[in-house]
Amino acid sequence: MIFLLWACAPQQLEFSAETLGCADLDFSDDNQESELVLKTDKNDLLVSRTLVYQNCDSEFVPTYENDDYKINIREYWETNDDSCQVCFQPTVRIVDGADLELEFWWYIGDEASSFNLIQTEE
Repeated sequence: MIFLLWACAPQQLEFSAETLGCADLDFSDDNQESELVLKTDKNDLLVSRTLVYQNCDSEFVPTYENDDYKINIREYWETNDDSCQVCFQPTVRIVDGADLELEFWWYIGDEASSFNLIQTEE
């Protein structure tokens, strides 16, 4: 019985947040849209949202919830200075997550509907 309870428990994942500057911007393309991107960095899995414009002093402070393979990420920002804006790529790192089959639901703040969904390849 103890084995069953342990087997049904959600995976214990280690998350960290990073705020990268936008890369590869095409200023001639007015139709660029924000999207979710998955990458690996050695054994870590990175999930990012591109083209996020925030105040220059903004700090990305996401919250995470995981239920086995499904990860909910809520994107929040702390800021004080609205005198300028810059393009960020908020990124969540899942330590040793490169080989896991996961599904990411990314929410912007307290929105009820997710911005997007992305899955690791099976």
